[in-house]
This record gives sequence, structure tokens and C-alpha cells, in this order.
Amino acid sequence: MGELQSYNYAHNIFYKKIEARKVAIKLMDGSILKGKINLLAESPQDCGLIDKHDSDMGIFYQRVSDLFTVGKNPFIVVFDAVADWDDSKVFIINKKNISWVVPQD
Repeated sequence: MGELQSYNYAHNIFYKKIEARKVAIKLMDGSILKGKINLLAESPQDCGLIDKHDSDMGIFYQRVSDLFTVGKNPFIVVFDAVADWDDSKVFIINKKNISWVVPQD
């Protein structure tokens, strides 16, 4: 886990910590992207989840799948990313363009 600062405009919450998970993502065009996603990117409170895991971080999703099945944001941010088609380190991807996501170690 590292430090990342981001501003979530939808919820007006400023996050200083992240709960990063490594993933491999296959897009609908067949390309594969590897990187990390932040489980703190969305507030599960908005979806009715109230399980408290850490008083410093508040409430967050425990599983990668929760961001895709419960999360309401149509986009996912992938950082520390590697892709064959681009040298960018950060990608913002529409969830509709994702075929599958596999959590990595």
C-alpha cells in the first residue's frame, strides 16, 4: 500500500490513503491492461453497505468485484498500469468496455 491523493467529485471526499489491489483487465477489444485499482475509490455507504473495517479509512469495499457489481461510478481508474498499446501509467476506463477483471497477488 502506498500514498495517493485523489479527489472524488461525486462524493466530495478527499482520500489520502488507498486500498490498492493488483488486477488484470481484459477490454472488449481484446487488449489486456495490468495495474492497480483503489478499493477506496467509491463510498459503499451510498450503496447501503455499513461494514466498518478500519476507523482511519472508514468504510470501503473488501473485494475487487464490489467495485463492479455494487459500485455506481461508470468509470474505473487503473494506476501503475502497463498496457501493450500505450505507455501511460494511469488509465480511466468505462466499465462497459471491460470484458473481465482478474485480481492478482
